[in-house]
Amino acid sequence: MTRTLTDNIARGRQAIALARRQAIDTTSWEESLADLERQDVLAWASQICEQDIVLADGVAFVEEPLRPVTITKVSQYVGDRLRFIIHAHFQQRTGGMGRWLPSWWKEREKACIGTLSSLRSAMTGLGEHISG
Repeated sequence: MTRTLTDNIARGRQAIALARRQAIDTTSWEESLADLERQDVLAWASQICEQDIVLADGVAFVEEPLRPVTITKVSQYVGDRLRFIIHAHFQQRTGGMGRWLPSWWKEREKACIGTLSSLRSAMTGLGEHISG
C-alpha cells in the first residue's frame, strides 16, 4: 500500500493526539507534521498556479490577521505568493537583506504559506478541480 501525503498528515495528527493523551512529548512530531502540511499546501499551490483559474464572483479569505481579501485571479495570486516564498527562502539562506534579517524572512514565508492555506480552505467546495 502506498500512502499519500494526505494519508501521512492524517496519520501524523492521529499519532500526535494519541501521544498527547499519554503525556508523551510530541515536539519533534509536530515539527514533522508542520513540514508535511507545508509540502501539501505548496503542492496544491503549484497545481493551482498551472491552471489559470479566474473566478467570476471571486473567493474571500483572510490573507493576514485582520486583512480579509477577495480575489478573482486565483492562479495569478497563488503564483505571486509562490514567487515570494521562493524569494524569502533565498533571503534566509543568504543572510537577509539590510535590516531584514533571515528571521524576518522566515516569518514572512510562514505567513505566506498560511495565506495559501487560508485560500485553499476558502476554495474548498467551489469545485473538485480547484480544491485539490
